Amino acid sequence: MPLQRWAARIVATAFGLGYSPIAPGTAGSLLPMAALIVWAPPRSWTFLVATAGVYLIGVTVSDWGERLWRRRDPGYICIDEVVGYLVAVLWVPAASPVKLAVAAFFVFRFFDIVKPPPGRRVESLPGGWGVMTDDVVAGVYSNLVLQIAALAGWI
Repeated sequence: MPLQRWAARIVATAFGLGYSPIAPGTAGSLLPMAALIVWAPPRSWTFLVATAGVYLIGVTVSDWGERLWRRRDPGYICIDEVVGYLVAVLWVPAASPVKLAVAAFFVFRFFDIVKPPPGRRVESLPGGWGVMTDDVVAGVYSNLVLQIAALAGWI
């Protein structure tokens, strides 16, 4: 289907960032970081609903991307990094949106790469569910670290 191929090539790759020849997942994390710096801090129900929407769209387009590129969790797909980052910053009461954005980038990338339990295990969920959910787990770990950092006044 042309729409599925288009969505996989554009949406699943976070508007092409997944095509980066170096560290496409890291490149994909730059999109939500830039958005956080430009827009208001993520302390609203609207942000939660938007994050859930990105997750559900991501499950679908990741599934299509796996079929398009004929492999499990291809590196081109980085909408999972987008949603993981959004989870990382959700309701973090940081004094500085810029400090939060930068700290979240590094903390999230750490947990996304290390994949502490149950991150590795949920990766084996079928299709787009596995692609997306391990990054949500990394986002939850990141959020806990960032909540502590915000309460300590570090961000």
